Amino acid sequence: MIALFLILCSLIMQVLFPRGCAGCNMPDEIICEQCCEDFKQHTVRELPYPILVCGKFNEITRRIILRWKDHNDAACTSILALLCVQLLQMSNCLSLASRIIFVPVPSSKMALRKRFGRWHTKELAVYVAKLLRNQGYDARVEVLLRFSRAVKKSVTMRSSSRMNRLHNNIIVNTPKQYSSLQSVQYFVLDDVLTTGSTMQQCVKALKNNGINSVGLVIVST
Repeated sequence: MIALFLILCSLIMQVLFPRGCAGCNMPDEIICEQCCEDFKQHTVRELPYPILVCGKFNEITRRIILRWKDHNDAACTSILALLCVQLLQMSNCLSLASRIIFVPVPSSKMALRKRFGRWHTKELAVYVAKLLRNQGYDARVEVLLRFSRAVKKSVTMRSSSRMNRLHNNIIVNTPKQYSSLQSVQYFVLDDVLTTGSTMQQCVKALKNNGINSVGLVIVST
């Protein structure tokens, strides 16, 4: 009910106050073409596992991500998903012969309460998988990861504090030995990569359960 109320409020606000670009406020744009260019500065790192990044974290990308993530601007999701798909295609790491599974980075209960139950990385993963299915890929989303205990907000923490906060705190929902066949590709999807602590724990949890073919897809770093 709360989520429906927020959507209705958002629609009313759009009628009363027409929206502008989430990055630069250009009228009648969700994310304008110029701001999208900041998410096309693709970076691909191969070690210790493939890390695919759409763009660098600057003032424009920061503003867009915060508006999408913390200010309930869900309209940005479809555009960010398209940018992630372009990144995946550029990297040449997808195969039509493989099943592609996107694993959203978990959100803490505190973060979900703050966003009224909205799990933005799962929402993004669903859009990315849908776009790839439309292109003939066998793509889907699996919610495999969760926090094992409550965590504090990490924005102001130092790198060492982030690592201690997350140490062995991200686990697989239903522990079991998953198939690590070459015909299945797993990608963990997140919005921002800072110290890499969260992603390291995600990869560790998956590998502990037999998933070795893991790549990372990041919106910005």
